[in-house]
Amino acid sequence: MALLFVGVCFAIYFCFGNDRFYQENALFELGQNLLLFSGVAVFYAATRISEDKTCKAVMWGLTLFCSSMFFREVDVRGTHLEPYLSGIFQNRLHYIVLLVFWAGLFLMVITNKGPTMRNAMQWLVSRSGAWLVAGAIFYILGDMAEKNLFTKNDDLAKMVEESAELLGTLFIFYAGYVSLRRQARLTTSQRTLSPDGGQ
Repeated sequence: MALLFVGVCFAIYFCFGNDRFYQENALFELGQNLLLFSGVAVFYAATRISEDKTCKAVMWGLTLFCSSMFFREVDVRGTHLEPYLSGIFQNRLHYIVLLVFWAGLFLMVITNKGPTMRNAMQWLVSRSGAWLVAGAIFYILGDMAEKNLFTKNDDLAKMVEESAELLGTLFIFYAGYVSLRRQARLTTSQRTLSPDGGQ
């Protein structure tokens, strides 16, 4: 993670001021999309190995949260994928699919609301939750920059926005990575201590 963070900081330091890195589907947006997609993958993996129902619901919520952010950021226009996926994105079909999954998660949570909410709050105040909150703060800063709240220069505002969002997606990915590691440790511990574990 430290190397990835240093790499992102170097990219921001050396690319800042060169607007070609901040265009649609250029280096910074590509980096955000890759990190968000990786966040979806690690949160989903944490969901798959979670054995507790409430923990699984929380991980599903985080997986869908990252998926929603990913689809908000991804843009197939002008790419090789446009002929194949433009219809899906123009008709917002991906949002319909996400809505179905969000509705399913809502039903899952409502049947076990108290324990699930407690588990969600415990996760939020954990180390993983702190990384997610940090990522969300950077995303909010990026949104503020997009609205020209820091500068009236549109090019500078765009660079600040994309740089902040890149850091935000890095922290969100790391929140998922830490969650996956924790779930893997818990699962291994439960298997070791189970009667079938031979110990």
